[in-house]
Amino acid sequence: MDLDIEKLTWLAGRKLLALSGRKGPVGEIRLECLDGTAANPHEAFRQGRQEIVRLAELGLDALREAAEGLTDPGTGHEKMALEKAAAAAVLEREIPPALGRLREIGMTARELGRLAQMLAATADAGRMAFFAGDVAEGLLEIKEAGESFGGPETDALTGLAGETIRMAEWAVDAYREEAFDRLGMVQTMEEAVESARSGAAAGYLKRFADESAGPSPVLMQLFSDFGRCAEHAAALAFSMTAGGEG
Repeated sequence: MDLDIEKLTWLAGRKLLALSGRKGPVGEIRLECLDGTAANPHEAFRQGRQEIVRLAELGLDALREAAEGLTDPGTGHEKMALEKAAAAAVLEREIPPALGRLREIGMTARELGRLAQMLAATADAGRMAFFAGDVAEGLLEIKEAGESFGGPETDALTGLAGETIRMAEWAVDAYREEAFDRLGMVQTMEEAVESARSGAAAGYLKRFADESAGPSPVLMQLFSDFGRCAEHAAALAFSMTAGGEG
């Protein structure tokens, strides 16, 4: 019997959302403020923004769980990270159609700009969760193949994971609280993550300069995935500065 892993993981994400107590049916976001004749774009934006924050928090949770897998020989953290990422994928699919209904009621130029901003924020929050899931998938591949994993690579990735999580937490908090004054620190922290990522990847590659065995493509992808998580977390925070946010 062939198993559709993507479908099963997505269904696990739907179950996780249901257990988390979100109001309304799982698999459908309904912005009540758009029902009937008393449509209220301002309230729709507020509710939509809450869902984007929820999406970003799922991405953060997935990132934290995946990072725990770096030092835990088991696979429980990776599997939980994949469930969190799957739940995020469900939300990422639902938010744009829900917000898109705003176009049906007529919008000002400023409101259209804010809609574009929120759709971009949704994509960045979703991508952060996606790459956190990619980290988990990479670790599962390494562990299930019985490959050795430890030493300098683990130390470098663990350090990079810590930097990435701190940066992403700061970025998500800035977006949640609409704290424009934190964007400078978000940028500084993203640059620190990129510096750590490039340094760690270069150090890993250097070990193979004079050896016949090449570096692991999976490990190289892990370095990249952490960098992409930070990139999209920063983009989420900076989306506040575009499209009429605020």
